[in-house]
Amino acid sequence: MSRVRPRTIQSLPTLETPHTRPPRRHHPRPTPIAAPPASPASPRQPSIPLDDAFVSCPC
Repeated sequence: MSRVRPRTIQSLPTLETPHTRPPRRHHPRPTPIAAPPASPASPRQPSIPLDDAFVSCPC
């Protein structure tokens, strides 16, 4: 009984360690990539409607 316990405990952490490592590394990568494109895209969209409104106002 005592011999079976240590074997199951070692097998569990070994399988969990490799699985928890990949998801952690992938998460930080997509976050920074999605942030830069979102910031420049948002200002570009409002810039178009703002120009149209300003042009129509003075006209």
